[in-house]
Amino acid sequence: MLVGVVPMGVDADSAAFAAALAAVGAAYVSTAAEHSAARGMFSDAQSVAAGITVASEAMRAAALAQ
Repeated sequence: MLVGVVPMGVDADSAAFAAALAAVGAAYVSTAAEHSAARGMFSDAQSVAAGITVASEAMRAAALAQ
């Protein structure tokens, strides 16, 4: 688990190290979520672009057929 880190011992150093690892894990999870959202938006934009391309090619073909 990236954010559920348990200290290895009962000393202050182990607690500080566990807290640092939990912070790094939380930062990673946050960054991964941002990356996933960005990929989703990119995919949506690509889908819209594909639809526009198909529509414009159909209009071009119809104009040439006349």
